[in-house]
Amino acid sequence: LCLDNLVHAIFVTDDPNQLIYDYEKIYASITERYGRHRENLRALFIGGGGYIYTRYLQVRWPHSDLQVAEIDPRVTEINFEAFGLKPEMVEIVKPGPRPLAFYGERNAPSGGRVTPGSAESAPTMPFKIYHLDGRNHVEDLLNLKRSGRGFEPLDFVYGDAFSDYCVPFHLVTREFFEKIKDLLQPGTGIYLMNIIDIYQSGCFLGAIYNTMRQVFPRIYIYSNTPGGPDMSPFGRDTFIVVGAQMDLDLTDLGLRPGELSFNGSLLEPQHLQHLQESSRGIVMTDDYSPVENLLEEVIRRRTQQKE
Repeated sequence: LCLDNLVHAIFVTDDPNQLIYDYEKIYASITERYGRHRENLRALFIGGGGYIYTRYLQVRWPHSDLQVAEIDPRVTEINFEAFGLKPEMVEIVKPGPRPLAFYGERNAPSGGRVTPGSAESAPTMPFKIYHLDGRNHVEDLLNLKRSGRGFEPLDFVYGDAFSDYCVPFHLVTREFFEKIKDLLQPGTGIYLMNIIDIYQSGCFLGAIYNTMRQVFPRIYIYSNTPGGPDMSPFGRDTFIVVGAQMDLDLTDLGLRPGELSFNGSLLEPQHLQHLQESSRGIVMTDDYSPVENLLEEVIRRRTQQKE
């Protein structure tokens, strides 16, 4: 699945639940370590993409309550067409502006939903898809929580809503992270997000780190390179930022039973200090979230590489 200039998802037809990207394996390993004793999970995905990781969790914890906020209905359509997504796997709760007919008439009964198949035909709980902006869905969940009408805290929230180097500024602010924390299980809920940056310049990653530190007591960052972050000036990488409310034991992550091995490494204190200095201590807020400026060096160096 390509969006703009980047490949966002890879679907393996012979093994639909195979995770290709290391950031997904890091997601999976942390989830396994802190969710392995649960019969089901409650999780929110900000961004759908290829729905690969969502389907992985759906199989691993088949009775889970999984919700996805995907702003573009066309992304979901492509998953039905080419990525093996089946109607019984999902429930389209908010169709968005497009007519339900594009999912197929037989899968679009009246009532504004694409419903799953029968209990006999669906071995897992369908995950719910909301075709709207991730922050709008977060606001809806917060309103549900305030109303006292059956909201249950989330065990995990996964952020993956970036298209190419276009970052929705309102999904990386202190106020947004505060809302995410408010939805998580107090004390144990974990927020994981992936971003793209160059460690050497590190402006955007550093600003993310500074901002999340204002909300979550513990922040951990993984690079997708073994032995520490890529130090080269053109070392663009995907980083996984983890916001936790407690100390996490990430020793030998990916090596314990049930966890997925990956090529990546946890950033050390000196790496985090470098990010703070590179970003000049910037904290992003709803009033000040200059993501384009912070990613300028990434775009510039990509252009230089092409030249």
